[in-house]
Amino acid sequence: MQTSFRLSAAISALVVVALADTPAVQAQQAPGVTPPAATSGGTPKIEIAEPKHDFGKIWVGDKLEHTFKIRNAGDGELRILAVKPDCGCATPAGYPRSIAPGATADFLFRLNADRYRGDYSTKIRVDTNDPANQTVNLTLSVHVQHYLEANPSFVLFDKLKPDSSAQATVVLTNKTDKELKLSTKAIFASSQVFTWELKETTPGKAYQLLVSAKPPYTGKRSHQTIEIDLGVPGLPPVRIACTAIVPERLDVEPRMLYIPLDDQAKTRFITFSNNGENDVKVLETVSADPNITVNVAALKPGRDYRVHLVFPANYVAPASGTFVTIKTDDTEQPEIKIPIRSPATATRPTTPRSDVLADARQPAPRPPAAEAQSEGQPAMHLVGIPAPVVNAATFDGQPLQIGGPSGKVRLLTFYTSWSGPCRQALPGIEALYKQYRDKGVEMLVVNLDVRTGRLARTEEQALAHYRELGLSVPMIMDPYQLIGPKFRIMTYPTFVLIGKSGTVEAVHFDHGAPFESTFPTQIRLLLQGKTRSDFPAVAEAPPPPTTRPTATQPVARQRPVMELVGSPAPAASVKTIDNKEIRIGAGSDRIQLLTFYASWCGYCRRAMPIVEQLHKDYQSKGVDVIAINGDARSGRRAKTEEQTLATYKEWNLSMPMTMDPEQTIGQQFKARSYPTFVLVGRSGTVEAAHVGAAPTFDSTVRTELNLLLQGKTREAFPQQPVPPAATQPQERNPAMRLSGKPAPSAPAKTPDGSDIRIGSGSGKVQLLAFYASWCGYCKRAMPAVEQLHKEFKDKGVEVIAVNQDTRSGRGAKTEEQSLATYKEWNLSMPVTMDPDHKIGEQFMVRGYPTFFIVGSNGNVEAVYIGGREVAGNIARSQLDSLLRNKPLTGESGAGGNGAPAASRPAM
Repeated sequence: MQTSFRLSAAISALVVVALADTPAVQAQQAPGVTPPAATSGGTPKIEIAEPKHDFGKIWVGDKLEHTFKIRNAGDGELRILAVKPDCGCATPAGYPRSIAPGATADFLFRLNADRYRGDYSTKIRVDTNDPANQTVNLTLSVHVQHYLEANPSFVLFDKLKPDSSAQATVVLTNKTDKELKLSTKAIFASSQVFTWELKETTPGKAYQLLVSAKPPYTGKRSHQTIEIDLGVPGLPPVRIACTAIVPERLDVEPRMLYIPLDDQAKTRFITFSNNGENDVKVLETVSADPNITVNVAALKPGRDYRVHLVFPANYVAPASGTFVTIKTDDTEQPEIKIPIRSPATATRPTTPRSDVLADARQPAPRPPAAEAQSEGQPAMHLVGIPAPVVNAATFDGQPLQIGGPSGKVRLLTFYTSWSGPCRQALPGIEALYKQYRDKGVEMLVVNLDVRTGRLARTEEQALAHYRELGLSVPMIMDPYQLIGPKFRIMTYPTFVLIGKSGTVEAVHFDHGAPFESTFPTQIRLLLQGKTRSDFPAVAEAPPPPTTRPTATQPVARQRPVMELVGSPAPAASVKTIDNKEIRIGAGSDRIQLLTFYASWCGYCRRAMPIVEQLHKDYQSKGVDVIAINGDARSGRRAKTEEQTLATYKEWNLSMPMTMDPEQTIGQQFKARSYPTFVLVGRSGTVEAAHVGAAPTFDSTVRTELNLLLQGKTREAFPQQPVPPAATQPQERNPAMRLSGKPAPSAPAKTPDGSDIRIGSGSGKVQLLAFYASWCGYCKRAMPAVEQLHKEFKDKGVEVIAVNQDTRSGRGAKTEEQSLATYKEWNLSMPVTMDPDHKIGEQFMVRGYPTFFIVGSNGNVEAVYIGGREVAGNIARSQLDSLLRNKPLTGESGAGGNGAPAASRPAM
């Protein structure tokens, strides 16, 4: 019954239609931008005789293929830069990367239209280097007929009462000339909520499927898929998805807001419905982020409310997330929190909009190492600590537990159905699943599709994507982000490898994770009872910092490029975009202002006009202003050479520019974010470095250039102005302000009921360690603190641990769990629990671990963020000095000498 469509008709006899005159194929060219022609020196010209193809009426299950013929009618090489179907149903099956002048090439596409009914069409975008048609669209259309028509095609029971039942009827019509013999079975069942009966109303032609839902219901949503076999060989079955929704007594939709980055203000709504017997009033709504405007309107007082949220242009939620709280007069649920998240790719500005250039906050350029792209990923902090424990169920109702000792190796894959890298990665995960499922390895994919917003997907769409890829690996849906945040997922896909003991042994990112080498090697070693310490060196990337360094750190710790100041600049010979060879850095004999930037960087877009003006003003005075573009050729922010050039022209730049797609030059100059500026003197010495472009950037650089032109060096540079106190990085760790001041005084109790006094008033030297059980840095630092406790406890020094685990929200721990971690880490020092952060707030703790050394006189003698000082000899020597009555000078550090920045508290 299945028909194969392979339409590859020769088009040479057809009238060729130039794309510039074809409405279906639109040119998308930036004003004033003309991409370069091919290397042959001519100009390419793309022509397609038929950019649209209609398969006509087909039966579901038919294989659909079509070949578009694309001709290069120009005299230069036509390069195919990208082929991007609008949906995953259309997949390219083969096409060339370039077409010679006068040649014609085949572009074969396959279309899977099984999940559609009736008329359907999709577009395929083709990007080329044709200056007149940079982007063209191909269109595939089809009318899909189903052998058994189902009306409706799914069953939804909405707003059921917990004790109520419901019924629905699906009319089934035989659209073939064969007599069907229908039978049903359950698949993807999550409960026994649904029952059904199949009735034949017209023999072999018409049927009714009577579906019922009855309690007890499994949570808010219950699901069931009914598969109907047609009883005729070769005809595919029909599946009817059934959903029953039982709203909560106080029901809120959506349960999570996903806010994509946009240069326009956004409005979102949250509905609050009271489904109980008694009225419940919404008293107020409060946003944890002051950038969000929140108002509430009573649609039906005591029953229904609508919360109105306005997000400013370019809004990005904090990396740890934020939330809106709905406060009610209900005794059981006085507060309901709705999490707010932004895409992993977004970067949150931390200065007012008017000062948006005050810093470069874009992610660093990708290092070349395979796993170095994980830099800046919070999930990396899980490596070496127990995986979060989560009880969940797969979409077909199988209960399971994630995390905790299991005696098995586990590989978790967090993905979304809209992500291209996920689509490329999942077949590799499926292959690994089939290879290792009988060898003591559990694999699970966690779908993170949300139900609202621009990237929203329904449950049916998420399941269709899963089936379309032919997956059988167990899958969990996490639309309200209850699991993803526990694993600190910020990009898709993310792979978390857990050992037999429940410890996270490795984290990988993106679809480039090598399925044929790294994963099998790591899994094999874990199955042998080994750990990450036995992994080959290439397998694991260093954990990224989670917070920025504090103001008290050396400048070079804040920005690696600062380490170059005062040293000879790296030297590199490069070619500019107009093929001129220039020398960058040492050996140029001219003053140089090197500008590292990326086309996708919004801060660069605003900064580059300033740099361009510097180029025009100083070019004739002996200063070379050179732009070094760091656009990568692969990954989420990949740009082709043509796209980079188009941006360069769109920004009206004329300064010399060289491309550095592998970040070879950027790494030599330690440029970790964009924009970064390096000022090199005539002697080849780096005289200054700037990261970002603050409002004072232009005047500061002009002053520095003028002094260098006078033959002076950086010693003559005026001190750069200090930002206002509100934007000082120090405010990220306000605990530093306690150095040299009397310590707060706080009475506390240990878990066994003993009284202790923290801070001033104890009359003893104290080392206070503020930590959290979930913090990987704390886990590495606390053994050194324990050693100090054992060494100094008989010398008059109190080493006290202050546990900051909260009892609710992200990172929450019960007191029993906190004590279990305390014992697991083999600690014996006195510990007090501070779940409400009352002590932490007095000491202005903002990251973990944070350490305070308090003298016997009650003054804070030192503050350290991170564990380097306690792991080395700094804290030890300071304690010895205090015991000899030699007060310190209010020393402070933040990670010190290469220590990682502290972990921020969970929100």
